[in-house]
Amino acid sequence: MTHDMADRDLAARARQLAHALRELTGGQAAITPSRRGGLRVTLRVTAQPDQALAEAVARVLARGDRFGHSRSRRWERLWAEIDPLPEREVAQ
Repeated sequence: MTHDMADRDLAARARQLAHALRELTGGQAAITPSRRGGLRVTLRVTAQPDQALAEAVARVLARGDRFGHSRSRRWERLWAEIDPLPEREVAQ
């Protein structure tokens, strides 16, 4: 796989994750570069979801390589990071 194909796969995974979060919550997820060279999908949440929605969102976030949340007084931010493929996998 070439670097270009790996970058497209990374972007496709991020777009799929962002789309799934939008479908569940109605919120627009942002896709930004991560510190590890991958992509981070972030969604701001202002309302407390019911249990079923919270579980569905957690399943979507788990599609990333890492996920978590941060909290302020006004909202929470949910995020998932998607890592690029290691160099040895790209070269094959």
